[in-house]
Amino acid sequence: MTIKDLPDLYRILQVDPSADPEVIEAVYRRLARKYHPDVNPSADANRQMQDINMAYEVLGDPEQRLEYDRRYRFRRGDERAGAAQHYHPPRPTRPKARRRYGDDVAPGPHLVSQPDILEFGSLPKGIRRSAVLRVEMTQCRNIRGRIMANQSWISINSIQPPDCSSEAVFEVTVDTTHLRDGIHHFGSVTIESLVYGGLTVPITVYVHEEPKPQLRVEPQFLPIDLVKDGQEKAVGTIHIWDESGLPMSGSLHIKPGWLRAATVDFEEVTDLEVDLVANATGLRSGQSYSGRIEVHATNGRATVLVKAMILPSSSPLPDSSEDGAWSDFLAQLESSTDWERAFLQTISLQARQRGWKPSGSQRAILEGLWRRHLEKSC
Repeated sequence: MTIKDLPDLYRILQVDPSADPEVIEAVYRRLARKYHPDVNPSADANRQMQDINMAYEVLGDPEQRLEYDRRYRFRRGDERAGAAQHYHPPRPTRPKARRRYGDDVAPGPHLVSQPDILEFGSLPKGIRRSAVLRVEMTQCRNIRGRIMANQSWISINSIQPPDCSSEAVFEVTVDTTHLRDGIHHFGSVTIESLVYGGLTVPITVYVHEEPKPQLRVEPQFLPIDLVKDGQEKAVGTIHIWDESGLPMSGSLHIKPGWLRAATVDFEEVTDLEVDLVANATGLRSGQSYSGRIEVHATNGRATVLVKAMILPSSSPLPDSSEDGAWSDFLAQLESSTDWERAFLQTISLQARQRGWKPSGSQRAILEGLWRRHLEKSC
């Protein structure tokens, strides 16, 4: 292709006809980084790169550029011909090698940062943390550009602006208020130079997982033995707490009327123990009754099931002075295990002795077997 057949090379490189050789080289590098097929997925990237290489092949060489300005631009009578007419290229003391994108040549001016990545580590949710970022243009060239944050949770304060200096200093701040907890977040800031391209600095931060409110209540099942004597009796304690140690507020809702709690409402507590009292007045002896205690709190809900066995006012065990009383009593009890069967056989033999009385441990076991007998008969 002859020079007179070339298109407007200045328009292809997007430079003024009076641009210095350094500017033409810098613009060529910027366009090459933008339109090279390896980094630009568009369909016409290859054609655009060919045009850029062709334009730089002519305008990057002082002799070819002078010939191009004399034969082509003056012939067209372009409105920029006057500027080209006054262009005086430097005296070529040494032939300048033509450079193409990808050639193994010394890098031109470019941006570098310190550090090359901003790692804020692990932060709690709802705080702000800042770090200093230093940016420098190599070969002592002026940056002449701007910096911008690519995410809304990143803000930038210019300590030394990138105006007419080869170095700039920024304060980069991350705000975790609106970031999701328990995961890593990735962002970046971009520094753009008007002549020498840009640089993107990655930013990473991990937001601590916040404790989640979780209600805990123990026990979840409360068995009660009540003696029908007309008086209230302390029947147990339930423990209420938040597993994460967060404050909680709420109330207790008790279904049966014969059961009452010392504390019904609570506010801004992390740990609570509630004493329970019951009164068997109005309940039938030998019967079992069920109820529930519902805990409604800001950190959740829980239910404690209650089962009460109503015992007569006197002991169910017979008087040892009555003949045959023990044999009649033991005949009503049923064993569910081999151990209970052996225990009842031993008690039956001992009860035949005149004046025999069960020991404290034997009495407790016999009363438990009697309560189970009453529950089955209900």
